[in-house]
Amino acid sequence: MSSRGDDTHSILVAALSTLEVLSSMLSLDGELSLAPSTAAALPLLSSLADAPPSPSLAAQLPSELIFTILIALDAQTDAASTPDEPPSLRLTVSLPLSHPQSPPHLTLHQPTWLSRTAHHSFAAALAASLTSAEEDSTSFILDAIEWVRDKGSRLWEQTQEEKGERERLAASERDKASLGEGALVRVWFWLPSLSTREKRDNIVDWAPEYRLTGFVLAGKPALLCVEGTEGNIDSYMNDIKSVSWADIPSFQKKISERHRTTLDSPSSRAFTVMEEITHLVDKGGQRGNRGDQGQVRDWLVAKGLGEAFGIVIGGGSFVS
Repeated sequence: MSSRGDDTHSILVAALSTLEVLSSMLSLDGELSLAPSTAAALPLLSSLADAPPSPSLAAQLPSELIFTILIALDAQTDAASTPDEPPSLRLTVSLPLSHPQSPPHLTLHQPTWLSRTAHHSFAAALAASLTSAEEDSTSFILDAIEWVRDKGSRLWEQTQEEKGERERLAASERDKASLGEGALVRVWFWLPSLSTREKRDNIVDWAPEYRLTGFVLAGKPALLCVEGTEGNIDSYMNDIKSVSWADIPSFQKKISERHRTTLDSPSSRAFTVMEEITHLVDKGGQRGNRGDQGQVRDWLVAKGLGEAFGIVIGGGSFVS
């Protein structure tokens, strides 16, 4: 038998041994799968393991054994912020059967969760980590599997953290869009008169659409306090004046802003809903349409808005 035949046989035996060891270690369903060409040639290759092949049989041997390994990642992620389960990575191995023997060729497949650029960098790093390897094919492949599992798990964690951050930013943007533009504020409006039931109801009923809270006190004069973003308050007041008050001549739509305060956060709101408090305040005046200033003051003090009372209503401007 020629030296070349012996070399071919030793390479074949080593490749089959590597495949056998890997198959025993990667025994879970789908963990190691043979390429169709390798699966078809395996019976012939196994039959030649005990003796060098004849020249005619050697000519029928495939040039390589090809199989794909499914590498499960073991990422440590926060389930609350990264609910996706860590996926697996696919590594295709080509074991050469030609002479002289060269190291196994590895192909790391691009997963759907990794960008093309990031995948190219990942695959290049894998190749660089194995270029100086001089071990046998089995050790070479096992080292590659562990490298891919370790680095891939870290990469998965990183992509999930970035995904979570993008989702948080998107949610924040959606919240901003639903809240409207501008800072969160509390604005106080003074109206010379507000008595019509429908218009009072509109002020209360339309507020939730704009995520506004506050109160309205009808009478002569009337008081309206609104909490929300500046953009939503502007849109709300425009709708009130253009739709609810459409039957009122423009020169009679008198409403003035008395005070404006910026709120630090949604928890800084003093009110949970928009409500009318007219029924909570005793009425005086010749027509019984003027609210008791003392009761208004006490109610606002209980809400932590005593200072606003002095600015908005103080000085007898609310009740003559």
